[in-house]
Amino acid sequence: LFEDLRFESATLELPRAFVLALFSDGVLEVLPEARLADREQHLLHAVARARTDLDGLCTSLGLSSKPDAPDDIACLLVSRAG
Repeated sequence: LFEDLRFESATLELPRAFVLALFSDGVLEVLPEARLADREQHLLHAVARARTDLDGLCTSLGLSSKPDAPDDIACLLVSRAG
């Protein structure tokens, strides 16, 4: 798509126990806070509470009750227990 596009490769050593949560930006559109920084904090707290429970995370974010979200919402959880 872009002729001058450049990519970098990076390596990060992860701790013995971790949770990596990736979301599409659509999740931010359904959170109740007005400011983006507050929505990001809401998301961080929800992931910390739910850890690896995707159903619990969806419930915590109120996604279970929003079948007609304004944008697509995708989530990927990767975890390793210590």
